[in-house]
Amino acid sequence: MAALVRIVHAVADLDGGMSLFAGLLGGSEVDRGADESTRWVELAWPGPGRMRLVTPSSPASPMASWLGDRSGRVHHIAFSGVSGADLEGAVALADGSYELRPDELTGTRLLLHP
Repeated sequence: MAALVRIVHAVADLDGGMSLFAGLLGGSEVDRGADESTRWVELAWPGPGRMRLVTPSSPASPMASWLGDRSGRVHHIAFSGVSGADLEGAVALADGSYELRPDELTGTRLLLHP
């Protein structure tokens, strides 16, 4: 059975994102970190699934380019318990998961972890 792992929401202003999702909507910070192109905070509410807010680490970050002039945009939704191996257009990733490329309407990717 498939389960929601997380929704990754790119935001131009991490403090503003935290004000909305942690402050107003009551999410609790459960993790925080950075990688080569973003800084991020993971939030949780009761039950499964998480939201990760990501913000570009610099104006040259690929995430900054993808976000453009928007204040926020859903980057991808990750599920576990489902394989994309047999799905048309799914791309195998190095970690064994599959990516369904962004759709034309929303630009949102799906990541599938078997």
